[in-house]
Amino acid sequence: MDKPLLVFDGVCVLCSRILRPILWADQNKKRLNYATTQSDVGQKYLKEFGYDTETFHTVLLIMPDGTHYIKSDTIAEIARIMGGPWHLLRVLKIFPKSWRNALYDFVAKRRYKWFGKSDYCERIPQKYSDRITK
Repeated sequence: MDKPLLVFDGVCVLCSRILRPILWADQNKKRLNYATTQSDVGQKYLKEFGYDTETFHTVLLIMPDGTHYIKSDTIAEIARIMGGPWHLLRVLKIFPKSWRNALYDFVAKRRYKWFGKSDYCERIPQKYSDRITK
């Protein structure tokens, strides 16, 4: 793996909407690779890192050296990788990890109820579909 891989829930409307600006900002430099948790690639890495493949309630960022991040740490790492104005999201790190992840978990466990589910990556604009391993 030559670039970090972002594994996200491909049927979650909230996840897809959050992914849109990341894909847009990354369209020229292509700093990240993307896969859904439902994909063979996503399932492989969930299993490899010991996460539940059915009820995984977070995003997973896997670095080329094999380290990985979940929950709010993923957001901060993506901000670091993307640079520019995205770097401002790293301010999240000033809050205790337990607080950040508690808020993350609160939203993640309710994301389908609040935002809904869609068909596989339905909310991702077609022009980015080739960037996502399904």
